[in-house]
Amino acid sequence: MELKRSYLRNVIDFYFTLHLPTLHTINDVFSFWSNKFRTSELKAALQLAAALFAEQRLDFTRPRDKATALHILGMYIR
Repeated sequence: MELKRSYLRNVIDFYFTLHLPTLHTINDVFSFWSNKFRTSELKAALQLAAALFAEQRLDFTRPRDKATALHILGMYIR
């Protein structure tokens, strides 16, 4: 149970990082997340997000796809 709770908490943290207005694209968020966090749990959240966004064929460099990414990750968290 603790593993699930810890994993979900990291995914939620990633969601709020994705929501930051100063990070304009999904790539910006990935770069920020990768540089700020080092633990395996946090990297797992990054890998999950990348897989979810790639599955939906989001362009990681297009600012307008960031809103779609927020929606996708929000649905996963719920």
